[in-house]
Amino acid sequence: MRLAILGHVDVHRLVRECNLNATAGCRGSRGSENHQRTDIILALRGLVDHLDVITLDTDARGPEEYHGDSMRLAVLPMRARPRARIRDAYQHERRVLESQLKAWMPDRVTARQTYEYALGALDFSRDSQITVHDWSPAVFRHSPNLFRAARVATQGLCLARGRHFGAVSPYILRKIQRFSRQPVSMTPNGLAPGWFVSLGVDRVPGRVLAVNNGFSPWKNVGTLLEAWPLVRNAHPGVELVLAGADYEDGGAAYSWAESRSLLDGVKFVGVIARDDLPAAFQSSTLFVHPSREEAFSMVVLEAMASRTPTVAGANAGAVPWLLKDGGGALIDVSDSTALGEGILRALQHPEELAAYCRVSYARARRDFTSDAVAKRIVDSLGTSIDG
Repeated sequence: MRLAILGHVDVHRLVRECNLNATAGCRGSRGSENHQRTDIILALRGLVDHLDVITLDTDARGPEEYHGDSMRLAVLPMRARPRARIRDAYQHERRVLESQLKAWMPDRVTARQTYEYALGALDFSRDSQITVHDWSPAVFRHSPNLFRAARVATQGLCLARGRHFGAVSPYILRKIQRFSRQPVSMTPNGLAPGWFVSLGVDRVPGRVLAVNNGFSPWKNVGTLLEAWPLVRNAHPGVELVLAGADYEDGGAAYSWAESRSLLDGVKFVGVIARDDLPAAFQSSTLFVHPSREEAFSMVVLEAMASRTPTVAGANAGAVPWLLKDGGGALIDVSDSTALGEGILRALQHPEELAAYCRVSYARARRDFTSDAVAKRIVDSLGTSIDG
């Protein structure tokens, strides 16, 4: 089978690790730093006869192709301004994606996203498999703006036009099954094997880690900051480490906390390099994820793989499914008092933390490696895997 997979990927990493050779006209576009999709693509290589990877990049000025053994990679131009893309429902991006698919003519197509990549795949063939990675109405409800409204409309168009869907979690599966006449397959996200390796770092007593991309009502870190004084009053030595975009010293989250006198015992470290994330998890006593809603939650999975006990929302979309069967403490994250008390209970019962780690690590290792996910993707496309 010749399989084409569409989505954001780390171009430089694929070129390097797959020994791909640039064709004429390549400018060395980087693509995005979507590591989990890149990890799955690397795992897919040995499961299909030929793999075509197609991605979009705002730095690309024209189509760029890289060829290797049983694999091709195309980097196609994408307009830089999101407003321009949503104004015409991604017409330019859809056109270049469809054109590339017609040039390569794969047997099967899968797009792991429900926006420009999905529309381009469906323009090529309505039999393309579309994997839903988020639920845009929920995101819009928590963070309403013009861009999010356009995403709701785009996702609705994909659901109306598509025939074959996948979901990254039961939470998403339940939402999209009513739009599909065919059964919806479960193809979750996954992590590379390196995440499951113990680095031998010591856990810092009292270090509580939270990793988020963006400071927004949806991510709900403001409630965590409001809960933190309750934790500090009971345990003066604990420290909350906030990492990710908008969480640098002097950034959006810092300014919000400063205006409310909530800086005590909080360290703002900003974006942590991907290679340094496992050590950040493994050196923390506890991971807290206050997000109100998640279609999957890669950071919760990363904590599970790192053997770091987790406190997260009992009603936060797919999070309870990830942490099921005692894999973490599930609490009400919408209320600062309930969130603070939940963190305190976790810190005061180390034996429960150890149990969380055992359960969640075993589940992550069994169900969510990139190799396991790649096999599920191929199975969902109706292809048998030898061995």
